[in-house]
Amino acid sequence: MNGSKKNTTGLKIISLVLAVMLWLFVTNENVIITRNEITGVKLNHINLEEGLKASHTDKVSVEVIGTPKEASDINAYIDLKGLEPGIYTLPVKVEPVPGARVTKIRPEQVKVQVFKTEENIFPVTCRVQKLPPAGYTVEGMITVPEKCLVKGPQEVVRKVASVVTFLDLTDRTETSSFYAPARAVDARGETVTDNITLIPDQVKVYVVVGQERTLTKVAVNPTLTGKLPDGYVLGDIRAEPSEVTLIGPPGTPAPSLQVTTSPVSLEGHTLPFTEEAAVTVPQGVSAFPERVRVMVDVKPVTKEESP
Repeated sequence: MNGSKKNTTGLKIISLVLAVMLWLFVTNENVIITRNEITGVKLNHINLEEGLKASHTDKVSVEVIGTPKEASDINAYIDLKGLEPGIYTLPVKVEPVPGARVTKIRPEQVKVQVFKTEENIFPVTCRVQKLPPAGYTVEGMITVPEKCLVKGPQEVVRKVASVVTFLDLTDRTETSSFYAPARAVDARGETVTDNITLIPDQVKVYVVVGQERTLTKVAVNPTLTGKLPDGYVLGDIRAEPSEVTLIGPPGTPAPSLQVTTSPVSLEGHTLPFTEEAAVTVPQGVSAFPERVRVMVDVKPVTKEESP
């Protein structure tokens, strides 16, 4: 019995010495053992079957007892082994943390959606939600790139009817470029956002804004000067194109039904000829095109045409 007491006393002495040594080691190393809740721990998933994707919360909190840790020191995960497309509630697991013991995980379980993926390419459409200031109009719009890739759960991607960028042009009075977000919308024009990704998710928009103008299409009447040599007469005279579009600001007086050209001289011509001439327009008005080809038929006088 005395031997038993001696053994117990010896074990107590050894335990005390070890405790003192541990205390001295911890004190010398400036290490403090605490209970610590670490937030923002990334939640990973493992063992996902090929051809599937998973959607779940991406952050959890982990409480540990031990030396202080950072979120990057902890590997939290959910195991998706053998799961088919569907919605599941799964436990969050944490790999052993050196120098610490995990006491709590928040949340302990997470909802996970496993789904088949699909992707499709859509042209990007510009929709003007707010027009330019009064007196200005949109003359053209393009996006770079012209198309976006949409990918995500199969049933969600199949709801997408188009990719749209919505534009606010209230402060645009000239040609400009800017970046705007791209959105996937369904057939009713409502935004589709459930777990889908757009690549790219924003596009560069080039917008041509100009003052409002009046467009009027009119005939071209060539202007001829001079006279042909003796023994020759004029045949057909025509302009190509035969009509031009007059462009002017709002309120411009309506022009006549035709416009003329700069003078085309007949002097010295004995054969049919073609000459380019400018379209003559009123002040403040421009023509498109600005120049036309005037084709003049010149032919000798026949006996029937002789006086």
